[in-house]
Amino acid sequence: FSDLAAQAGIPANAYAIGEDVDGAMCLVRTDEGFEVFNSLAGARHEVRVFQDEESAYFYLFGVLVAEAVRTGVLAPRQP
Repeated sequence: FSDLAAQAGIPANAYAIGEDVDGAMCLVRTDEGFEVFNSLAGARHEVRVFQDEESAYFYLFGVLVAEAVRTGVLAPRQP
């Protein structure tokens, strides 16, 4: 995941896998499956729960890429 994120220009501090890191999009395993959320000021925001790990990773990557496009970090190549 980190290699793919780096290729998309997503900084490593923008996400956390397996832990809750303040200021990052996080993916953690829980008893219910896999949670993806935005951790901010000790709270979990926009929590999404997935039954399988692959779906959770795809969602996390999509959110990170969308943010990178919105902020201009990731832009389409010009012909």
